[in-house]
Amino acid sequence: MKFFTVFLLFCGFLVSCHAQNPLPLKPNKFSQNHILRRIYDFQDKRNTDSLLFYLTQPIHEYRLAAAVALGSVQDTLAIAELWRVSMQDTSVAVRSAAAFAIGQTGSSLAESRLIFALERERNALVAAAILEAIGKCATIAGIEFVAGLRYQSDTLRLGQAYCFYRAALKKAIIDGILQPLISLEGTFKVSELLLLSRNEVVRVIASAYFARNRKLIKEPDYKHQCRQLAQFDSDPVVRMHMTQALEFHQDDTSFAVLSNILKREKDYRVLVSAFRALKSYDLSPQERSERIAQEAERFFSDQNLNPNALIALAEMCQSKSLNASEENLLIWAQLTENYRARALLWGAAATKNINAKNRITDLISQTKKPYEKAALITALPLESVNANQYLELALNKNNPAVVRSSAIEALQNLHNETDFIQKLQKDKTFAEQILKLLILAVRSQDEAVSGLGAAILRGKDLPYKALLNGQYTFLEEAAQHFSKPQDVETYVEIAQTLAYLNDQAYVAAIAKVNQKALDWENISRIKQGQCVLMETSKGDIVVELLINETPLSVANFISLIRQGFYTNKSFHRVVQNFVAQGGCPRGDGWGSSPDLIRSEFTQRGYETGVLGLASAGKDTESCQWFFTHCPTPHLDGRYTIFGKIIIGQYVIDQLEIGDKIKKIEVLDN
Repeated sequence: MKFFTVFLLFCGFLVSCHAQNPLPLKPNKFSQNHILRRIYDFQDKRNTDSLLFYLTQPIHEYRLAAAVALGSVQDTLAIAELWRVSMQDTSVAVRSAAAFAIGQTGSSLAESRLIFALERERNALVAAAILEAIGKCATIAGIEFVAGLRYQSDTLRLGQAYCFYRAALKKAIIDGILQPLISLEGTFKVSELLLLSRNEVVRVIASAYFARNRKLIKEPDYKHQCRQLAQFDSDPVVRMHMTQALEFHQDDTSFAVLSNILKREKDYRVLVSAFRALKSYDLSPQERSERIAQEAERFFSDQNLNPNALIALAEMCQSKSLNASEENLLIWAQLTENYRARALLWGAAATKNINAKNRITDLISQTKKPYEKAALITALPLESVNANQYLELALNKNNPAVVRSSAIEALQNLHNETDFIQKLQKDKTFAEQILKLLILAVRSQDEAVSGLGAAILRGKDLPYKALLNGQYTFLEEAAQHFSKPQDVETYVEIAQTLAYLNDQAYVAAIAKVNQKALDWENISRIKQGQCVLMETSKGDIVVELLINETPLSVANFISLIRQGFYTNKSFHRVVQNFVAQGGCPRGDGWGSSPDLIRSEFTQRGYETGVLGLASAGKDTESCQWFFTHCPTPHLDGRYTIFGKIIIGQYVIDQLEIGDKIKKIEVLDN
């Protein structure tokens, strides 16, 4: 015992010394390897031919780098050579990467090749990668083929689950209808995987399949499975997905299950799914409405309720399905201190009482908090009488960007309302008045106001095209103004409107975008395992940056940090059970940094606590990024992943729109 005590003390001494003198981080893989740099240069330039050359090189590391690089290029001309590699390469990692790259093309022409490779592959990891690639390239025939396969290995079951999930993200004409690519056989197999597998990831992807396709999967057996797993599964992510899958069941038994979840569930993500699902139910019967009202009051009184759950609760309470009384809505609004929840409840009350509407209008003019003002603007009832107020708020350059963009977004939503569309069609004078203000919006040179102002003009049931009568100079001038790389999102909106007005098909050729060049001297200084500390108004977050996987994105992020670019910026977008997004210089999602960078797609997937780059389409990444609340596999291979949370997931889960990024610091070692 004495020896053991001395040994423990000695170990403690060593740990203490290590904490005071941490081991230095290793150089990244590009630091001294000029061949890897060259391969990455070809990836950045989207040079397929040069990357194909490196697929044939004797050094495994170079073949692997080239295969992964082609996953970002997404060139169908590479399929044949990638297929050869997926069949013949001696390296498991290279064969898997080649399958990934084929899947990234999304080409149904690759399906038969992939099935051929699958039938001959003996390594489970490679076979799983091929199965996932089949899902990305699938036709209904491919899905039915995979549904007929029976595996005992969890690795292969995961490949199957991904196959069906990826296929359902595609659209295909089935029974004469364009819909997600799902089949009865595939759905049965996913259900089987969910019940038989004990692997956490297999079950998460299988349950995500049911959540994503909840409109289409209504067979009684699956309803029972959803109800059971939503209540009793040990994994909160599976419970979250299966609760979400109950949204379109809308029967008494499923309502009882959702009510039970509200009483028992502790994980905020499951509660969010329950609140969202209940919005689709008929909650007007007295017994249901009273039960929901009781639960709502209990939750609104809970000061510790996660803000994401609180917003979802308020969205449920404002829904037409509940038709809550004005009295209840105002009582609930008094119970909560969350400004977004209050605004949602006041907005619902405003549809029932002019005094509540006037209260919102007064608060819009009184509050000095930009994000609260934006929430109140969004809460105003979508009525014709508010159109001018929206435009006045949007065109006032003294308003913060988030206020201007919220106002023009509200006007865009108003243009989707049947009553407003009919008023525009019947009242030419009114339509001409709104059009004049929309032309001012397009000319405003504000990214959001100009872009969304232009988007409104291409509404097919609106009279604006006839009223403009071919006079589109203001749009052409706006397109010229927003031709810089950082304005790509606004430019696309204007270009789409011009194409519509000129009766032309929109061609996705945007203004010339000059992506930021690779700076290898700077990249070589960034170590493997490099971390940053993000100080927010809700707490600190430590993130490890993935320099070996996404060097351009990491280098660009660190460069902006060192310029102080992110200091005192805000989290401008928080979507429950999805992401918390920040980094916009405008604070509303329409801002950018001067340089755009190219997408860097890898085999890494979007798990909980991943840091990804926002974009307006492939190769338009810039300064905005997001953290994930939970697994979001539909983003895999479509948005760059360049970091992962080491400390602070709890902080991510508490973030709200308007929370501050105080500063970000690059940590030593």
